[in-house]
Amino acid sequence: MLKVLISPLGVGDTKANVRERQYQMAKYKFGNEITEEPFILSILIKKLKVDKVIVVGTAKSMWERLYEYYAKKVDEFDEEYWIEIGEKVGKSKYDNYELSESDLKRVGEIIDKYLKKINPNAVGGSKCKIIKYGITEEEIWENFDLFMNLINEVNDGDEIYLDITHSFRSIPLFMYVMLEFMKYFKNVKLKGIFYGMFDVRWEFGGIVPVVDLSPIFEISEWIRGMYEFTTYGNSYLISKLLEKEDKEIAEKLQKISRYIDANYLKELREEVKNLKPLLDDKKDKGKFLKYFIPELYKFIERLKYEDSDFEFQISMAKWNFDNKKYSSGYLCLTDSIFWRLCELYNLPPIHENRETMKGIIYNPCLNKYPAFGAIKDIHYRRLRNIRNKIAHADVSKKGDEFNPENDLKDVIDLLKNIELPDFDKVIEELKLSVKNNPNEKTLKLLKNILNMQIIKKIIKAYNFEDNEEYWNFVRNYLLNRNSRCNSEKLREIINIFHKNINSVDELEEAFDMLNNTKDEELLDSLALQNAIMHYAKSKLSNAYNVEDKEDKEMFRWILLNKNLCSKNNILSEINANYFKIYSNRFKPISNEVINASKEIINLLNKDLSEISEDIPFDVIKREYNKFYNNRR
Repeated sequence: MLKVLISPLGVGDTKANVRERQYQMAKYKFGNEITEEPFILSILIKKLKVDKVIVVGTAKSMWERLYEYYAKKVDEFDEEYWIEIGEKVGKSKYDNYELSESDLKRVGEIIDKYLKKINPNAVGGSKCKIIKYGITEEEIWENFDLFMNLINEVNDGDEIYLDITHSFRSIPLFMYVMLEFMKYFKNVKLKGIFYGMFDVRWEFGGIVPVVDLSPIFEISEWIRGMYEFTTYGNSYLISKLLEKEDKEIAEKLQKISRYIDANYLKELREEVKNLKPLLDDKKDKGKFLKYFIPELYKFIERLKYEDSDFEFQISMAKWNFDNKKYSSGYLCLTDSIFWRLCELYNLPPIHENRETMKGIIYNPCLNKYPAFGAIKDIHYRRLRNIRNKIAHADVSKKGDEFNPENDLKDVIDLLKNIELPDFDKVIEELKLSVKNNPNEKTLKLLKNILNMQIIKKIIKAYNFEDNEEYWNFVRNYLLNRNSRCNSEKLREIINIFHKNINSVDELEEAFDMLNNTKDEELLDSLALQNAIMHYAKSKLSNAYNVEDKEDKEMFRWILLNKNLCSKNNILSEINANYFKIYSNRFKPISNEVINASKEIINLLNKDLSEISEDIPFDVIKREYNKFYNNRR
């Protein structure tokens, strides 16, 4: 890693006679030190201890005085060479350069010797570069090429220092473009942009302040980072910058960016939802954050995270299409169709329900319904092949032509106000079809619908919320095949839920039995307690990242340990509610028990990370072992 200083050289005195030309001395203040020198370059070299210097100037710049200054510093001044380059400088004009870069090779070598004198570890490699005046477009491009070729003078990881004090005003612009390229393709680090403020020296007693303008370059980084995030969802630059001002928002944006890239819509929605209150608290904070927050609000509003699942997916499809992220856009758009059907049939967004909706749309016996036919047409004939081509990265064949704008509009127009057939009619139509023409697919679809109906009936019986969390609880825990029950009817329903039904008659009988079952027949205190216990064990094991089967058993035990649970607010509430459920597990179920179970389910779906912080796992293990050792 080298320290490289790039500095322009001004004209100074314009006299043709080399002996009469002088470079104006100035008192520079860098930090707390004041030094009188003819070149700001010499101040920077001493302070920064750079490895090499690249000096840029026109053929009229005062190269001979630069040579004289450093040659005398290392006792190698050659007057003949000094006169030679001085005369060439004097004769050079805008349209006639007498001086060439080869003439200045010795100047670079002399600078290297000086660098090694003040810093024996300096690597060297200094060079002098001659630019055009940049009056015509052709000359501007020539200068651009020269600055871009300076990229070859640096290596990955080098530290770059820029001096923009002297010479043409266009030079800082070229340096900026060059540095942008270097940062992205050479991985260099900008360590300083220095400017000697000659215009204000009279206000400071003739002293020229040397200021570091690198924060201005950082502002451009902020702007780029803000644009990349709000346009492409790429937070990697902006979150890095934000770490200095607000680490919490920086981490939140990193998560949002990862979820956008992976198309993890559930996680993305949650993070966007949590971002808004953070922004509300920090509207006027930070040097740059306060300017970024309004753009973040606009970004959040576009995603419609508070609307329905379908609206959110459609907003993500549109956002992706608008920003030319077609693969993610088509994944969102295509899958939104089946999630919309779940919404219209009041089913929570879980994978099994989505697959059931897909099975309904693609079942031939339901083609009689125009709504299903229209949905199948847009999915099968237009979107499915595009989606599959994207998802499977298929290299075997060409993909279909696609028109994101039209596809998005047609899906929205179709599904916004579509009228679907009554779900009971759909079930009856499927039953009739499988009676007349038995086939495994329709039979399996009906069994999936039966299981769906079982879950809905259980949720209604227990007065649970009809959402994803409660569906997962009922399906995986309350309807678990190993669940302990007092209710014979609930046991019968559980057996049907897990049974492979292979005949139409058996399926018909199961539907009839479910329809004739009363809600109160499904209520069971013991089954609920058992389900809550296993649900809590699973959630807490995940919170502690525990995979060992024996270790997981500790989380069953902790549910009734008031002393340990009191160390964390969430666990304390879980403990109090679980005690109500456990104490009444052999009694008829009550509203108090049902409400306690709902409270626990809601608590276990919160962020549980604080539990492991308040009660480390080794503490639980120690207390658990102590408890069982005392019982022996």
